[in-house]
Amino acid sequence: MNTVFRIAITICSLWAFSAQATILSYTGIFSSDDQIQTFAFSLGTAGTVSARTWSFGGGTNAAGTVIADGGFAPDIWLFSASGTQDFLQHALACNIGSCPIGANTDPTSQNCWDVGLEIALAAGDYFIALTQDDNTAFGPFYTDGFSRDGQGNFTGPTYLGQDGQCIMVDGSQRSCGWALDIALPDATSGPGGAVPEPGSLALLAGGFLAWRSMRRRSI
Repeated sequence: MNTVFRIAITICSLWAFSAQATILSYTGIFSSDDQIQTFAFSLGTAGTVSARTWSFGGGTNAAGTVIADGGFAPDIWLFSASGTQDFLQHALACNIGSCPIGANTDPTSQNCWDVGLEIALAAGDYFIALTQDDNTAFGPFYTDGFSRDGQGNFTGPTYLGQDGQCIMVDGSQRSCGWALDIALPDATSGPGGAVPEPGSLALLAGGFLAWRSMRRRSI
């Protein structure tokens, strides 16, 4: 295989890899402490999936949106979306080592309680559930429910001794906002995904192939 053809094949391979990358960015606000927000996605092939929150300490998510600090302490739970909806992995705020790489320390509490997870998954359907900390999945299936179901303002009575929502364990008031990024190994994702355009890599590859064809005709 000649050098020009090798270069063209390499560039096409790089384009195929980049076109398959998918990062989903979500933001929202909880209306009650026991709310559970779910995010469905599908994998066409096996690969590694990662997810992380931004809302406790703030930062800039994958979509380029600046997320304010001051959100509640989040937990995220990964389940299979087929069959019995098996629990697969979780990341809990306040756990040692739960802070994702690149996450910010919250300036008010001086804690890093954003969370992240990473896991290799087979092709199939899955979903992530986001909850406030201490709203714990009973498991081992999503249908088993969560520990704070029906307790719409559990953080106020638990951590402050009075009604209130989005109260932290130290009694401080937090916002009820959340932000989550999910990184997928391919483009067969649920709503919100964006597949990068092939851009200059594909054009460059085409240029190499056209140049090679013209060179053959001139010989």
